Amino acid sequence: MMILNNYLELLNNRKRITRYITERLRYATPYKLKNFLWAEFMLIKKIKRLSSYPFEAIIDLTNRCNLKCPLCATGSGLNQYKQGIMDISLFSKICGQIAPYVFSVTLYNWGEIFLVKNLPDYLKIIKGHRMGVTLSSNLSVDIKDEVIEGLIKNNIDSLIISCDGITQDIYQKYRRNGDLSQVFRNIKRIQQAKKRLKNSHPRLIWQFLLMRYNQMEAEEARRIYKEVGADEIEFAFINLPFGIFDKNLAREFFVDIEFRNRVSYIISKGDLHAPCWLLWRAITINWDGTVAPCHYVNCDDYGLGDFRKQSLKEIWNSDRYVASRGLFRGEDEEFDLICKQCPIYMMKGLRAK
Repeated sequence: MMILNNYLELLNNRKRITRYITERLRYATPYKLKNFLWAEFMLIKKIKRLSSYPFEAIIDLTNRCNLKCPLCATGSGLNQYKQGIMDISLFSKICGQIAPYVFSVTLYNWGEIFLVKNLPDYLKIIKGHRMGVTLSSNLSVDIKDEVIEGLIKNNIDSLIISCDGITQDIYQKYRRNGDLSQVFRNIKRIQQAKKRLKNSHPRLIWQFLLMRYNQMEAEEARRIYKEVGADEIEFAFINLPFGIFDKNLAREFFVDIEFRNRVSYIISKGDLHAPCWLLWRAITINWDGTVAPCHYVNCDDYGLGDFRKQSLKEIWNSDRYVASRGLFRGEDEEFDLICKQCPIYMMKGLRAK
């Protein structure tokens, strides 16, 4: 059993910060940098109607997944939002509108990215607009050779590999329906293709979520990650699905230190600052073009806009977006906003008196 200092060491990953900064500077322009500084000013001042635009984007190409992870809203079946894959024409339209402002796109959220069969076509569009791309996958999925080559030829910045164990018995306790041997095979296939095509991208980041039953394998994972074929390994703690305040469920999965010390089992400690930065810095887009306040929730009846009907300019300062930011100014809004259910809002003393 690792002690507290071991966990802190695992989680103190300076490479993550360095990678975040360098990947975004790679796609910086004077206009993007100006917009970034203006957005930060407006966040500090809590201005709710913005003349800046998001400099980060989360676009969920699909919310379908092949695994049944118990603390994932998709895998557990808690997420009842209709499933699908973003139409490529809609994707092209969105990229064209966000490209002047956005450094890098997180091209995943609720689903498994490699279930998008023509993924390279999407990657070509986004890279054509000179934005960075980060993908995430469980890699326990069949991937065609041409898709792997598409990752490399389009210079995808990073591929995060969600894999929480080094033995099948432990791995499948959370990644249910997953095949660890297939994950490791796919990692090696991607590395072999990178070598053949003489490209160092994408960086393969093994993400190991620490939980009560897999913590004894964490040190060994850190020892062998290069042998497996990953370029880096990162450790993180898990969260409960948004809206699930179940202490017994947290006790079942969380390591002792997190169970005892977490202020919220739903969001990470780094997100518990006021105001919620996502409403000023990033835009989260579902597969159907609807816009959610953040990556923790889908939109359902709480959507802030729809790219099928509106432009970025119209969405970013829509009544519901402005009202959501107003919550973090202590204002009482008439709308039924899902941000009112968020631990960031409830725990930071921002509720209107």
